[in-house]
This record gives sequence, structure tokens and C-alpha cells, in this order.
Amino acid sequence: MATTPKPKLTPAKTLLRDYGLPLDANAFFNGLELCGMMERTPYESTTGSGEIKHFLRLIGDGLQLGDNRPSGWHEFKTEPKFFEDRFASAYLSACTALYEHAKLVCIPTTDELTP
Repeated sequence: MATTPKPKLTPAKTLLRDYGLPLDANAFFNGLELCGMMERTPYESTTGSGEIKHFLRLIGDGLQLGDNRPSGWHEFKTEPKFFEDRFASAYLSACTALYEHAKLVCIPTTDELTP
């Protein structure tokens, strides 16, 4: 019985660069966070300082676009990686969420237009 090969997973930074897209990884991740496909997960610094840090992970519909892979540096921390054949969908979702957020912030309400 033949097994289906696993789709290739690639970091967002690499895909954004390879496709010549204008967003950097942070802006892309912010867009995915805005549309509920990614979340910031808090953890206490492993240095013993008590500082609360965060790492990003795919959640919900975001798991259709990629996977959370072990970081290699921490036993619990993961890094989001994306399926190359679904990256365009992830990028479109992020850009749409950023655009919708910008409209909410930048377009004046009717109350603001009234003298």
C-alpha cells in the first residue's frame, strides 16, 4: 500500500521572500492573528527571570494552512510552518484581515464627520 507523501512545510519568511511579497513575517503573522488563525501563547522565560514571553502558533482554520513544528530550542515552544501549496490562501487571509482592520481604524464614522 502506497503512502501519500507529506506536504512540504516552509517558514513564512522563506515563502514571503521567494514569492517577492511585500509583507514581512511579523505583518503576515499579525494578519493571521487578526483573522483568528494564529495566537500568541504566553510562557515564562526559561532563564528564571520570571519574564512572560510569547510564541506564535497556528490555531483553528490556520491548521489547514500549516503546522506548528517544534522549535528545537524549547521543549514546549513551536514555530509555525506553512504548506507551500496553501500559502497563497494564508497570505490572502492575512492581507484581508489587515485591510479590514485598517478600514476600521482609518475610515471616519458618521459621528466624526458631523460638524
